[in-house]
Amino acid sequence: MQNKQTILQHQLQAFERFTLYLERISPESLVLREQKKDMNAFQLQNHLLKTIRNEFNHNMAMQIYVPRETWEQIKKAREEVIRLINTSATQVPPSVPSFELGRKIIENAGESTNQTVRKALDSINSNVEEMGIR
Repeated sequence: MQNKQTILQHQLQAFERFTLYLERISPESLVLREQKKDMNAFQLQNHLLKTIRNEFNHNMAMQIYVPRETWEQIKKAREEVIRLINTSATQVPPSVPSFELGRKIIENAGESTNQTVRKALDSINSNVEEMGIR
């Protein structure tokens, strides 16, 4: 019984951490939080990618506590945000101020990227509801 309780706590912690991760990598949140005035577009691109990678790696071990489908949704959201950043970076010169790349990322995010992040969050919420927590 105690083992079950411990696993349940770990599962809930994993859901909390991945929810936070997804909220933090959503394009608008990521750009607004990480953009610095003294950066150029190239520096911002590298900084955003590093931030996504570091936060993902920090939480990666928690994947053992989430269903495989949810984990795949989380990875898909990460890949979509990375693709968005890299695609947006090709649309501005590397030496322009970072706010130009930030604006381009937010403009390009549109429904596709935001929908992918939302789908991963919905999957987490469904998992929590299935556990009878809500």
